[in-house]
Amino acid sequence: MINIKTVKLDNIWITDSRIQKARRMIIPKINKSLAHSKIKFDSQDLEHQILFRMTTFPETEAFQKLDYIFQEQKAIIEERMKSAKVSPEEFFCFGIKRDETSRWYMEWGPNKEELYCVLKKNGKIVERREVFFREITFEREKLLIKDLIENYHYIHCDRCDLKEGMIFGFFLEGRKIPFAVEEVEPCRISRNYKKGILMILNINYHTCAELTRFYSVPNTPKNIVSILDKLVARALREKGYEWIMTSVMPTFAKTRATTIAGGIDKPILAKELRLFFFERPDGLWELCVNRKKERLNNPKIIKNVWKLFPVIEMIKPIKRGLTLNTDKVYFIRHEE
Repeated sequence: MINIKTVKLDNIWITDSRIQKARRMIIPKINKSLAHSKIKFDSQDLEHQILFRMTTFPETEAFQKLDYIFQEQKAIIEERMKSAKVSPEEFFCFGIKRDETSRWYMEWGPNKEELYCVLKKNGKIVERREVFFREITFEREKLLIKDLIENYHYIHCDRCDLKEGMIFGFFLEGRKIPFAVEEVEPCRISRNYKKGILMILNINYHTCAELTRFYSVPNTPKNIVSILDKLVARALREKGYEWIMTSVMPTFAKTRATTIAGGIDKPILAKELRLFFFERPDGLWELCVNRKKERLNNPKIIKNVWKLFPVIEMIKPIKRGLTLNTDKVYFIRHEE
């Protein structure tokens, strides 16, 4: 059963001191581990898995068990990388470490007809690589992207219906595997509560699409989200869509700017942030969000015990002349 009420959110970009403290403790450990690991992985993935897993313990115990949680989640990630159809060595193309010293940028060429990734040092371009944006339509390519999302995206649960969903990607010249992908689903196949909220807001859900998963390889250009979201919005507008929406988790976001870089910033829906983990046969606990939990065969499940700020659904018109004049945010509570 689902309960719905309206809430007032004065500031959704709050900071959680527990998450900040945990990050300060784990990031040096992650960087050191990545530098010495025989199996490469995305450092942000391990960071998220550790933070998520910590929320399943009482706060004091979570920090006491930090080394155990670190080793547990690292073991799961390394196992996952071994079985991925596309290895990190093949997939990662801008280096394997995410850090604040990256100087890759996305830049348009003359008349905005070509797009490039450029590497700048001391203000000078030392490397330029042409980028191609396209919708991924062949089924075998879609299946490959879905496998990439399952293995590399920090939620580890693909969300793109094979027939109804759409996938867009950025490709470097000469490479067959995209370095950034965005999965999209039309809201006509969304869950009923989401379609209901859109109807309450007088939005025809057939004209709305949801950006469900975004992933880019480590060390990609800083402005990649804003450019990809704009190109995806343009492609969706050409397909007849008038609105796009997406979900954000402010509790775990590092900055507001990168999270809503594509301009999707009007909150309409808040949902409880529930993080589930299932016990594997080897005794390790692996993340399984609600959609993935529904696919499992009655495993032992635990969930977060920390009280967390909710997931926020944002919306933006992509058709000229449309506006959404409301301050209402609908809060969704799932009753077990």
